[in-house]
Amino acid sequence: MKVDHAMYGLNLEDVVEPMIGKKVLYHHAWTGGGIAVGLGAIAERYPRCESLFYAEWEIRTYQSSWRIIKNDEFIIGGNDDFKLIEHYMKKSDPANWGNLACALQLSRFDTRFSFDSGISLDMLGTVINSCAEVTDAEIDDTIEVFHPNGLVYLFDLRSGWKAKSERGRIDQNPGNA
Repeated sequence: MKVDHAMYGLNLEDVVEPMIGKKVLYHHAWTGGGIAVGLGAIAERYPRCESLFYAEWEIRTYQSSWRIIKNDEFIIGGNDDFKLIEHYMKKSDPANWGNLACALQLSRFDTRFSFDSGISLDMLGTVINSCAEVTDAEIDDTIEVFHPNGLVYLFDLRSGWKAKSERGRIDQNPGNA
């Protein structure tokens, strides 16, 4: 399916182009359905624990459904039992994911991040907000892409891709050294 990017403002390709070829440093999932993948070099260490860090680039979702695929085989998804997700994350070495090879806007709602190892992370837009009637300011972001340029690029189901100044990351879920 060809996606008309003009309707989104920013293009996914513009957002992720500088990330192509960056290696995966960490992946992390948490209860409630979130997942994060850090790429590139170590950018920031957690002040209270030097073994925790953030990568210079990070792809993250809090609310969207997601799935991990390897060579067209389903591996695990965000709605699986969290013990299974946790087990996969612990046994799956982030280095084995390789480097980001490409990102595709699969539809107006769904995005795929593919790695040169054959692993793909699909983020599927399925939630606007828990309330039926929400304003644009209340819409949950489906995807966040943190850039070392100080911006965070956000994707939501109503307005597509947009950029804003980065908010604090220290209290989020960092990787481990």
